Order: sequence, then C-alpha cells, then structure tokens
Amino acid sequence: MKDSNVVYSIPCENCPKKYIGMITPLLKNRLNGHKYTKNANTALDKHMKDSDHCFAFNNTTILNKDNNFHKLMIKEMIEIRKEKNAVNDRTDIMGLSRIYNNLITTDN
Repeated sequence: MKDSNVVYSIPCENCPKKYIGMITPLLKNRLNGHKYTKNANTALDKHMKDSDHCFAFNNTTILNKDNNFHKLMIKEMIEIRKEKNAVNDRTDIMGLSRIYNNLITTDN
C-alpha cells in the first residue's frame, strides 16, 4: 500500500476486533512496523499478547484520507468512536468532544 495521510483499519483474524490507526508516511511502512515490532505498547500489540490473536495485515482497509494533519487526527478519533469492536484505548478519543456523540453514528 503506497498510501499516506490515511486512517486505516486492521481486522483481527480470530475475532471481530479491529485496530484503527492513522499514518502520515507510507502506510506500507507503518504496517511493517506493526507486524515486526515486538513488545510495542500499542493497543494492537496488547490485543495480540492478551488474547494470543493475530491481525490480518493484508486485509487492512483505508477508512479516510486527508492531507491536513489535524483533520486526519479528528477523522481517526471519529472512526475509533464509530467502531464498537475497536481495540484502541479510550484515551485515543479523548480529544473528541462528547457533544458530537449524536452526530457520530455506529454502523456496526
């Protein structure tokens, strides 16, 4: 994947959980970082360690794109809030005001 400035979703191979992330350099490089970095402190790594599950990196989907970094951060928070099966920490959405909860619908 040669995309950059994207919000992406990586599904777990063993359960309905998903990891939502954001990357400004090439997505391919970030996915390799997720795959080969052991003992990292991300929610993705925590889910793999705690449940002995694997993520389907080849099934990564792009959820959103934006060249503006701040807009991309907000879009990532919205995608995390929308995804009921996100493994992301709740601190990942602390910057998103609850006033928007009724506007953010959950499709899942």
